[in-house]
Amino acid sequence: MTNAAELFRPTPVPGIVASTGVSYAVSLSTGPTDGTPHDVCELPIPGTLHRAVPSRVRAYLAGRHCATRSLRALYAGLGMLPSPMPDGAGAFGAPLWPTGVVGSITHSAALAIAVVAHRDVVRGIGIDCEGIMSAETADEVAGRIVPEENGAPAFSTEAATFSRPVFVSTVFSAKESIYKCLNPLTGLFFGFDAVTLEWIDLAAGCMGFRIVGDLGLAAPVGMEMTVRYAVESEHVVTAVSLPAETRR
Repeated sequence: MTNAAELFRPTPVPGIVASTGVSYAVSLSTGPTDGTPHDVCELPIPGTLHRAVPSRVRAYLAGRHCATRSLRALYAGLGMLPSPMPDGAGAFGAPLWPTGVVGSITHSAALAIAVVAHRDVVRGIGIDCEGIMSAETADEVAGRIVPEENGAPAFSTEAATFSRPVFVSTVFSAKESIYKCLNPLTGLFFGFDAVTLEWIDLAAGCMGFRIVGDLGLAAPVGMEMTVRYAVESEHVVTAVSLPAETRR
């Protein structure tokens, strides 16, 4: 059986993710182009993917491979024996992590990334990678992803510096990162309208969001979150974390 390290080529981790926690990334635009058959990798395949197309399985395996490598590096840095990543997923499909660890996995058609941190340092973490939408798709979904645009937003000037597809893709990715960060803490599924974009700092590569939906004590209404973003030629990466000492 093939080792996952033989299937996926490491690639530099985007700086916004590397600064968030212990991370690892692989390229999905290199290596086998026909996907990864279910039976060639030592990583387990969940039953929900047994009938999935090879590219979907390959992306899943790449994300789990990145998570495994990130966990090994985290435990090595702490001088601890590694604890394996649990199989399966949580109630909302999120990955399960060893006790005392928080983490996030993402993948696009070109890239898979995972990041982990110890719960004593970070209580919530979320990353996301998305391909840039087409202009048609961006126009079609903008009203659902950025409904706050319609209220004469303060960020309109900064938003105009993005192309429409890049802006909508970046906000979509940022809100996905926020969801991945907060869902394990709140135990709730919530939509794009639960958080609103408040500001954009182009120089720092950050977007500021505010919680406006009822997500409970772990993420009260009015809580602010800063998401970092990086736009490449074909995709955007976003990252957000909550320090363990944060108390709202």
